[in-house]
Amino acid sequence: MKKYVIKIKDLEIPYCIKNYKSSKTIKIYFKEDILTITKSPYVAIKEAQNFIYQNEEDIYKFYKKVYDERDTKKSNWGNGQQILYRGEFYTIETSFIEQELVNI
Repeated sequence: MKKYVIKIKDLEIPYCIKNYKSSKTIKIYFKEDILTITKSPYVAIKEAQNFIYQNEEDIYKFYKKVYDERDTKKSNWGNGQQILYRGEFYTIETSFIEQELVNI
């Protein structure tokens, strides 16, 4: 599996092209921030790359969305931070216990 990079506007988006015998169409999806293209082995790589260039604008929008969501999903809780849990606000107080539990 060879990895490529396409530059769209200000972003460099990594992508890879995979062959599947059972595939009948060209499919594009993001997996772990890498654009993955699946195709039939009878379709040339150049044709798959042309498909990417034709849909650059959509790929750019989806990549920005995936990239932004990735940053918001992973967050560390800090001392004194308030979170909304079941309709009520709670203040986080971290304390290190032998069992390594977080009490809310």
